[in-house]
Amino acid sequence: MAVLVLWWRQDDSPIDEQIWAGMIAAAKAGSPRHAETQFSASGESYRAFALRTYASEPVPLRQLADGSLVLAALRHEACDQELLSPPRTEAAATIRLEPEAKRLTLSRDALGQRTLVWCRINGGVLVASREELLLPHPDVPRQTNLAFLAARAAFVQGREGDTALQAVQTLAPGELLQISPEGERRERHLPEPDPWVAGKTERQLVARFFELLQAALLRAHADAQRPTLTLSSGFDSSALAALWHHAGRPGGTLNAVNYGFSRDGEIDERPYARDLARRLDLQLSQINAADFPPAVLQSTCPQPLNHPEFDCYHALNQRIAELAQAAGSDVVLTGGYADHMGYGGHRWCIDALKRGRFDIILRGYGRLLLRRGVVDAWREPGWRLLLKSLGPAYMRQPWSAPEWLLPKWRHEFAELAQRQSAQFADWPDPQRAVFHLRSAHAAQDGLFNSMMEVHGLDYRHPFRDYDLIRFLLALPAHMLARPLRNKWIAKQALTGILPQQWIKPAKRGMLGTTLLRECEQAWPAISAGLRGGECEWMQIVDANSVQSSLAKSRVVSWFDPALRAHLLQLWISANRGKLGL
Repeated sequence: MAVLVLWWRQDDSPIDEQIWAGMIAAAKAGSPRHAETQFSASGESYRAFALRTYASEPVPLRQLADGSLVLAALRHEACDQELLSPPRTEAAATIRLEPEAKRLTLSRDALGQRTLVWCRINGGVLVASREELLLPHPDVPRQTNLAFLAARAAFVQGREGDTALQAVQTLAPGELLQISPEGERRERHLPEPDPWVAGKTERQLVARFFELLQAALLRAHADAQRPTLTLSSGFDSSALAALWHHAGRPGGTLNAVNYGFSRDGEIDERPYARDLARRLDLQLSQINAADFPPAVLQSTCPQPLNHPEFDCYHALNQRIAELAQAAGSDVVLTGGYADHMGYGGHRWCIDALKRGRFDIILRGYGRLLLRRGVVDAWREPGWRLLLKSLGPAYMRQPWSAPEWLLPKWRHEFAELAQRQSAQFADWPDPQRAVFHLRSAHAAQDGLFNSMMEVHGLDYRHPFRDYDLIRFLLALPAHMLARPLRNKWIAKQALTGILPQQWIKPAKRGMLGTTLLRECEQAWPAISAGLRGGECEWMQIVDANSVQSSLAKSRVVSWFDPALRAHLLQLWISANRGKLGL
């Protein structure tokens, strides 16, 4: 996304040009590709600077006819009238300064796909696209925000507006903030469930899903110069490839990158991807992921302050970036966020029971019994999970933060979850609505985008489209899942467009296994680092819980508290100089 920096003096005092030069230098150094196209503007009370980081993105700084200045990180070109009427549903963050009226207006898109942070300083306001761009200013305090780090370490939604710095705030998704002599004014725009869904048949809903997903794909494809598709050969990215082909291959041949490996008996994805590329006329590049193992011991790339989690697959992602850029791409399409359509093992069943749709349950499990018999059906993990999840004890389980956090943070996150659920009390499924919004916002800024923008790529997620999310929020649970079949509506919609072997794919090779091996090999160093207590010093992690985890097993999973604490430790070490720790 475009790099934006604004310094506005509300009291009309002079701006220190040396400090401003330092902020510009930080913006240039921190841009993903050290973009060549830069823009600047200045007035008696302000300085503004912007970098266009992708060739396909609109001009990030413009002077409007009414005399106001606009800095914008946009995905698609916008007219002046659109810039004057935020918030937007497409990915955007805008800064509008009206010097004569002494008014500053900040806005962020409804799904939070573009970031915007701001900070009050003596006599003025600083605004930027990332926290670290504000640090060269000596008036910006560097105290670390422990609540933000604790939320990120636990992968939960923290307090809206928090950043890694106590003095710096971020705009919430869909928020508009206006600062003027009269004070601050805030508005908020969030996705509402699509009212069109009410009273529609399953066939109509399936058809509508198809239309919305294809429209989302074409929007993500628009304005891009020969985009690349990350093709995992699973259902989600394969569905996007099939929809592109069905739409008439807009823009010509689609470039695709696929990675896989064959080790320890796992299925290699690459033959499946080659087959699909041949069927759909994709230009395919393939990578052996075993050649790019994850690195979990040290920082492998500069980490933004808003992303205290290391890109363990930095080498692999760098190779994907190289192949995309060699094909002339700076925009990458991905099936990411499609997993947020899925339901757990019981919600679809409860929904079907409430609506009298016994046929869904009987038909699904009836086929399972006929095909496998009673004994094999009972061995099916999904069946056992369903029975367990329908039990009263399971249904009464409250949401709670991970036990390895200190009690202070566990209690705070539990209260936040309760308040967020209460916001959606009138929706068809309040817990589902909260889950969707957390997932779409991805803890404020999209973790995956933060990692990939380091490599100079604009990642676009058709499954994260505003209209599609509104539609999904309104759907009954049984439209998203059926017995042992997740993403039911998506798979129904793609039947006849995508071959069945991709709609019901076999288990593919998973990169998580390589991470497990790397963790096991690095375990002595990880455990020694954790015993050093830096995360305990940060007052985030419960040391006893982490030590208990260390005692149980040398092999950890991605979600293991010890690995989380270790990654947070590495982030603290990498940013110690920036934060004055």
